[in-house]
Amino acid sequence: MKETVLTQIAQVEKMSMKELKIKYMELYGTDALPVQNNKSYLFRRVAYMIQEQAFGGLSETAKTRIDELINEQDPLNAIRQKQAKIAANIAKSAEAVTSSRDLRLPLPGTVITKHYKDGIIHVKVLDKGFDYNGKAYKSLSRIACEITGDHVNGFTFFKL
Repeated sequence: MKETVLTQIAQVEKMSMKELKIKYMELYGTDALPVQNNKSYLFRRVAYMIQEQAFGGLSETAKTRIDELINEQDPLNAIRQKQAKIAANIAKSAEAVTSSRDLRLPLPGTVITKHYKDGIIHVKVLDKGFDYNGKAYKSLSRIACEITGDHVNGFTFFKL
Protein backbone atom coordinates (compact mmCIF):
# COMPACT_ATOMS: atom_id res chain seq x y z
CA MET A 1 0.00 0.00 0.00
CA LYS A 2 2.89 2.33 0.81
CA GLU A 3 4.27 1.92 -2.73
CA THR A 4 0.87 2.71 -4.24
CA VAL A 5 0.65 5.96 -2.24
CA LEU A 6 4.19 6.93 -3.22
CA THR A 7 3.44 6.15 -6.85
CA GLN A 8 0.29 8.27 -6.78
CA ILE A 9 2.19 11.18 -5.17
CA ALA A 10 4.94 10.89 -7.81
CA GLN A 11 2.27 11.07 -10.52
CA VAL A 12 0.64 14.08 -8.89
CA GLU A 13 4.00 15.86 -8.77
CA LYS A 14 4.25 15.63 -12.56
CA MET A 15 0.72 17.02 -13.16
CA SER A 16 0.00 20.36 -14.79
CA MET A 17 -1.84 23.08 -12.92
CA LYS A 18 -5.12 22.20 -14.65
CA GLU A 19 -4.75 18.49 -13.78
CA LEU A 20 -3.85 19.37 -10.18
CA LYS A 21 -7.05 21.42 -9.82
CA ILE A 22 -9.13 18.55 -11.20
CA LYS A 23 -7.44 16.08 -8.82
CA TYR A 24 -7.95 18.50 -5.94
CA MET A 25 -11.68 18.73 -6.68
CA GLU A 26 -11.90 14.92 -6.97
CA LEU A 27 -10.33 14.46 -3.54
CA TYR A 28 -11.99 17.36 -1.70
CA GLY A 29 -15.32 17.30 -3.54
CA THR A 30 -16.50 18.91 -6.73
CA ASP A 31 -17.76 22.00 -4.86
CA ALA A 32 -14.36 22.56 -3.28
CA LEU A 33 -12.46 24.84 -5.59
CA PRO A 34 -8.82 25.39 -4.64
CA VAL A 35 -8.35 28.66 -2.79
CA GLN A 36 -4.76 29.05 -3.96
CA ASN A 37 -3.58 29.20 -7.53
CA ASN A 38 -0.13 27.99 -6.51
CA LYS A 39 1.18 24.69 -7.90
CA SER A 40 3.32 23.72 -4.90
CA TYR A 41 0.43 24.47 -2.50
CA LEU A 42 -2.01 22.36 -4.52
CA PHE A 43 0.53 19.55 -4.78
CA ARG A 44 1.00 19.45 -0.99
CA ARG A 45 -2.78 19.50 -0.36
CA VAL A 46 -3.43 16.70 -2.88
CA ALA A 47 -0.50 14.63 -1.57
CA TYR A 48 -1.75 15.04 1.99
CA MET A 49 -5.28 13.94 1.07
CA ILE A 50 -3.95 10.86 -0.76
CA GLN A 51 -2.00 9.90 2.38
CA GLU A 52 -4.94 10.69 4.65
CA GLN A 53 -7.25 8.44 2.63
CA ALA A 54 -4.69 5.63 2.65
CA PHE A 55 -3.48 5.82 6.25
CA GLY A 56 -6.15 7.84 8.05
CA GLY A 57 -6.08 11.41 9.33
CA LEU A 58 -5.18 12.86 12.67
CA SER A 59 -6.91 11.40 15.70
CA GLU A 60 -9.30 13.57 17.70
CA THR A 61 -6.79 13.53 20.56
CA ALA A 62 -4.08 14.90 18.26
CA LYS A 63 -6.43 17.61 16.92
CA THR A 64 -7.37 18.62 20.45
CA ARG A 65 -3.72 18.76 21.50
CA ILE A 66 -2.84 20.89 18.46
CA ASP A 67 -5.57 23.37 19.40
CA GLU A 68 -4.27 23.46 22.99
CA LEU A 69 -0.71 24.10 21.81
CA ILE A 70 -1.86 26.87 19.49
CA ASN A 71 -3.68 28.55 22.38
CA GLU A 72 -0.66 28.18 24.70
CA GLN A 73 2.28 28.83 22.39
CA ASP A 74 1.13 31.03 19.53
CA PRO A 75 2.43 34.55 20.25
CA LEU A 76 -0.29 36.22 18.17
CA ASN A 77 -2.94 34.27 20.04
CA ALA A 78 -1.39 35.33 23.36
CA ILE A 79 -1.53 38.97 22.24
CA ARG A 80 -5.18 38.57 21.20
CA GLN A 81 -6.01 36.99 24.56
CA LYS A 82 -4.31 39.86 26.42
CA GLN A 83 -6.18 42.38 24.29
CA ALA A 84 -9.45 40.58 24.99
CA LYS A 85 -8.76 40.66 28.75
CA ILE A 86 -7.90 44.37 28.60
CA ALA A 87 -11.06 45.09 26.59
CA ALA A 88 -13.12 43.10 29.10
CA ASN A 89 -11.62 45.07 32.01
CA ILE A 90 -12.29 48.36 30.25
CA ALA A 91 -15.86 47.28 29.58
CA LYS A 92 -16.32 46.35 33.24
CA SER A 93 -14.89 49.70 34.35
CA ALA A 94 -17.06 51.59 31.89
CA GLU A 95 -20.10 49.62 32.99
CA ALA A 96 -19.39 50.42 36.64
CA VAL A 97 -19.06 54.12 35.86
CA THR A 98 -22.00 54.37 33.50
CA SER A 99 -24.38 52.17 35.43
CA SER A 100 -24.58 54.72 38.25
CA ARG A 101 -25.06 57.78 36.05
CA ASP A 102 -27.28 58.79 33.18
CA LEU A 103 -25.45 58.55 29.85
CA ARG A 104 -27.23 61.66 28.58
CA LEU A 105 -25.33 63.76 31.12
CA PRO A 106 -21.86 65.18 30.55
CA LEU A 107 -19.03 64.01 32.80
CA PRO A 108 -18.77 65.42 36.32
CA GLY A 109 -16.99 68.79 36.33
CA THR A 110 -18.57 69.89 33.07
CA VAL A 111 -20.38 73.22 33.09
CA ILE A 112 -23.65 73.30 31.15
CA THR A 113 -24.33 76.73 29.68
CA LYS A 114 -27.80 77.91 28.63
CA HIS A 115 -28.83 81.26 27.19
CA TYR A 116 -32.21 82.04 28.70
CA LYS A 117 -34.07 85.31 28.21
CA ASP A 118 -31.48 88.06 28.77
CA GLY A 119 -29.02 86.01 30.82
CA ILE A 120 -26.70 83.05 30.77
CA ILE A 121 -27.24 80.11 33.09
CA HIS A 122 -24.28 78.02 34.27
CA VAL A 123 -24.89 74.61 35.86
CA LYS A 124 -21.97 72.48 37.00
CA VAL A 125 -22.35 68.70 36.77
CA LEU A 126 -21.33 66.99 40.02
CA ASP A 127 -20.72 63.29 40.78
CA LYS A 128 -24.21 63.14 42.23
CA GLY A 129 -26.36 66.03 41.16
CA PHE A 130 -25.74 69.57 39.98
CA ASP A 131 -24.57 72.93 41.29
CA TYR A 132 -26.53 76.03 40.32
CA ASN A 133 -25.87 79.40 41.97
CA GLY A 134 -23.95 77.69 44.81
CA LYS A 135 -26.84 75.37 45.66
CA ALA A 136 -26.90 71.59 45.10
CA TYR A 137 -29.74 70.03 43.11
CA LYS A 138 -30.55 66.38 42.46
CA SER A 139 -31.90 66.91 38.94
CA LEU A 140 -31.80 69.28 36.02
CA SER A 141 -35.59 69.42 36.09
CA ARG A 142 -35.52 71.02 39.54
CA ILE A 143 -33.14 73.68 38.25
CA ALA A 144 -35.26 74.26 35.13
CA CYS A 145 -38.36 74.54 37.32
CA GLU A 146 -36.68 77.13 39.55
CA ILE A 147 -35.54 79.16 36.52
CA THR A 148 -38.82 79.08 34.56
CA GLY A 149 -41.33 78.76 37.38
CA ASP A 150 -43.00 75.86 35.52
CA HIS A 151 -42.41 72.13 35.52
CA VAL A 152 -39.98 71.57 32.63
CA ASN A 153 -37.98 68.54 31.58
CA GLY A 154 -34.37 69.35 32.47
CA PHE A 155 -32.87 67.50 29.49
CA THR A 156 -35.16 69.33 27.11
CA PHE A 157 -34.58 72.71 28.76
CA PHE A 158 -30.78 72.35 28.64
CA LYS A 159 -30.93 70.62 25.22
CA LEU A 160 -29.11 67.48 26.30
